[in-house]
Amino acid sequence: MFKFSIALLCVVCTAAWIMAEDAKPADNAGAGDLKLFEKGAAWDFKKNTGDGSFELAGDGALPIGVLHYDFTKSKTQKTPYVLATTSVTIPETESFQIDVRSARPINITIRFKDEGGQTLQFKGKVKGGADWETVRVSLTRKLEHWGGANDGKIHFPIKQLALSVPAPASEPKEGKIEFAKAQAGGK
Repeated sequence: MFKFSIALLCVVCTAAWIMAEDAKPADNAGAGDLKLFEKGAAWDFKKNTGDGSFELAGDGALPIGVLHYDFTKSKTQKTPYVLATTSVTIPETESFQIDVRSARPINITIRFKDEGGQTLQFKGKVKGGADWETVRVSLTRKLEHWGGANDGKIHFPIKQLALSVPAPASEPKEGKIEFAKAQAGGK
């Protein structure tokens, strides 16, 4: 009876460990690789003042997100842009980084919405070309902001991430930008 109980306990513990290993965390319950571009990740594309789409794809074994943009029909007097958003749970951390690839130089915007509803915005530039470029954002410095506490400081956890592309200043006004390896780190 004793041997049977120990064997049964081992089977139960092993099954629980395997289930825990296979279980995906709700959103991204920790720092490190956020797994934002893996199959099944939920993204919402918003046209705003341009057309386009957001899709999950792969570059070999590397999961990527592809933001297609088209501003050829945009008539707005403001800066036209498109964006894709996803829900996340990023605990307190010092930095966020993401790999970006675009065939041409282009501006990008990364927005974070914190637990209090404040939106914090980072604007950067990608050189363009065939290689991946890493864009790093310090989450300990004050960022452009609105809503919520409206103080420019992130009140963790971060609850939403948005990747945005404003219309290019020169032709062509349509194209794509690729994202991979989103990570949060430090503390």
